Amino acid sequence: MDAGAAGDANNGWCTIESDPGVFTEFCEDLGVKDVQFKELYSLDEETLKLECANVPIYGLVFLFKWDKEVEDQRTPLVPPPEGMFYASQVINNACATQAILSVLLNAEGLEIGDVLTNVRDFTAGFDADTRGWAIGNSEEIRK
Repeated sequence: MDAGAAGDANNGWCTIESDPGVFTEFCEDLGVKDVQFKELYSLDEETLKLECANVPIYGLVFLFKWDKEVEDQRTPLVPPPEGMFYASQVINNACATQAILSVLLNAEGLEIGDVLTNVRDFTAGFDADTRGWAIGNSEEIRK
């Protein structure tokens, strides 16, 4: 990676609007098949039964504002289980993208398309930080 690429990555990305339609379109643009995001206002049993009946659930995305004080007090991360895709967020404003990719790249039986298949295969032996940089420097994902 050249210095220019690293500099661009450090400046961060444009923030993806936290909207289920935008998330769904992002996945479709990457070539992911048959995925739709829904916004949930509660995780109680009744809501989940009503909103998620008869559809596969591949994951949940929780987005919240980063807080330096909370980060400083956080318990160190436990390494992910063997075979699980995990990439550190090393790019500013990429939290929604990282969350979506974590769900998609760990979902079984989901057609993720060529772009994400290539990312998963290319980064297979990388540590979490290097995977994060690979994602951050992927023009196909960043656009």
